[in-house]
Amino acid sequence: MKFLIIGGTKGTGKQIIQPALEKGHSITALVRKPDKFKLQKQEKIIKKSDLDWTIVRPGQLTNGKKRSVYKHGEGLGHYVLTKMISRADVAHFILNELETNNYIRKTPAVTY
Repeated sequence: MKFLIIGGTKGTGKQIIQPALEKGHSITALVRKPDKFKLQKQEKIIKKSDLDWTIVRPGQLTNGKKRSVYKHGEGLGHYVLTKMISRADVAHFILNELETNNYIRKTPAVTY
């Protein structure tokens, strides 16, 4: 599968790239430059595309260990901004989503 990682040079993106490549996925990493390409514009372009996209909205990111147990879904609401989740678990969620396709053309939140 081909996919794009926005912000793939640090944190969560970095933890996604190598395992995804090992599974045979094709990856393009885009480095974010907020002054040139705003998040809202990125999402608008992605949502209007014919791609099978998933935009993941994690809670506050930590450098904690992978637990592999977390909440995810579209109905989690805006409180995810006050909840935390490790980058390792966000990477785990995204890699799992690549295999299951549960959230194609959706925007799930993921948090503890």
